[in-house]
Amino acid sequence: MLQNSTTSLISRFIPISFTRFIHSKSTTNSLKHKKSALEVKQNSALKQTQTSQQQQLTKYVRYPYFVARTRMKELPVYVDVKNGRTRILTEISRIEGDSEALCDDIRNELFYWSQEKNLIRVNHTNNHVIIKGRHGLVVKEWLAKKGF
Repeated sequence: MLQNSTTSLISRFIPISFTRFIHSKSTTNSLKHKKSALEVKQNSALKQTQTSQQQQLTKYVRYPYFVARTRMKELPVYVDVKNGRTRILTEISRIEGDSEALCDDIRNELFYWSQEKNLIRVNHTNNHVIIKGRHGLVVKEWLAKKGF
């Protein structure tokens, strides 16, 4: 008799909806653990595909520099006219990596015939390569052939 009275007292103070809430919480926690295990498997699979993609990308790197394209998918080669249209410069911007190597490649492949030492230089402040003269189209074609 005492046991029945205690259970009836407990049932009076704890509503049925609360007991359902407790039971539903325990089942959702187990589902969360199951989801997290699935997420872990998916994340590990994603990491494996990312590492394989990175390995493929590292295989194809041929140069110690990279010329990134602009927002409009154009090569960042600009012709700059200064000093009252008496000084014309071609400027390559958005260079990542070794800009000196890019300068040497341009000098050796495009301007091998030139005797002038100061024809091509590197601005180390903003990592730009500057070429004397109007050579924008030639440099853009050369960069496109290189795969940039």
